[in-house]
Parts: sequence; structure tokens; C-alpha cells
Amino acid sequence: RFLVLDEYTFPPSELSRLGIHRAFCIDTAYTTAFAFKKGDTTLVNVFNRFLEELKASGEFDRITDYWIHSDEIDPATYPEVEAYTEGVPLRYGNTETQPPMAFFVNGQWQGLEIELCRRFAAYLQRPLEIRLIDIPSRLLHLQMGKADLIGGSIFITEERQRQEGFGAPSSALHPAYF
Repeated sequence: RFLVLDEYTFPPSELSRLGIHRAFCIDTAYTTAFAFKKGDTTLVNVFNRFLEELKASGEFDRITDYWIHSDEIDPATYPEVEAYTEGVPLRYGNTETQPPMAFFVNGQWQGLEIELCRRFAAYLQRPLEIRLIDIPSRLLHLQMGKADLIGGSIFITEERQRQEGFGAPSSALHPAYF
């Protein structure tokens, strides 16, 4: 049996634990980004500025190295991000629960995309509200205003760009067969 997934969906330690071996990886890397409601340029521009500042400071690379390239992910050792409790929440919809992007540890959300959203909410000085949504209703959540941004390693494609707005790319993934 074969399974097609983004190469970064499974860190090396998780592949080993599950006994999964990568057969081959596609050479082409596809960029991924958080999706926003089409036309919501204000929030997209603020997110892009936040991401640009995170990258310029070197913090983005540190976060990515921890969540993507580390064999031992231990959220208990990772520094907390300031959480705001007052104000209008930043509503983040996630479409996956798989390490290292977004997963539960002791009833708490953890992972690369979760950390980026926590930091973005802190940047905005807003509380973060996380919702698990199914992939087919992702666009509907954005259009109806039930989510401000959606994650889940969403590939940026021409078709999706006609229906959704995207922030600056946050990663490039290679689809792979396992």
C-alpha cells in the first residue's frame, strides 16, 4: 500500500515510530500558506508584515527547525507565547491534526501552524480561538466569517487563488509516497 502525503507532515521520529518508509519524493516543491477570506487584504497585509518580521529576526527559522527538523518534539520544553484574553478573538480553523503542523498534547493544540497562529494573535494583541474543521467546509468557514484564517498546509494553486486569499508562503512541501 502507498500513502501520498506532504513530506513534512511526518517528522523522522514519527515515521520511525509508525514503521513507515518513504518510497520516493516528488522533486517539485509546492508552496503552502494560510488562507484568508478573499478580499480581506487588511488582515492579509498585517499577517504578511508579521511573517516578514518573524523571518527577518531569525525566529521563523528557529520555529521551523524545532517543529519540522527536530527528531524529538517536546512541547513542554518550548517557550510559551503570550496569550491575550480580552478583545475579539482571532479565529483560526485547522483542517488537520497531525504532527508536526497541528496536533493535541494533553488536550492542548501544538505544532508549527499553531505556534505561528499564537504568535500572530499575540502580534495583534487578540486572543486565539482554534477550531478543527473539515477540509470541504474550509472555504465556507472563510466566506461566512466563521474563521479569519485557515491552516492545514494548504497548497497555493491558481484555482484556490480564485476563491481564497493567501498570506505569504509559510513553507514549501514535496508530496511523497510512503
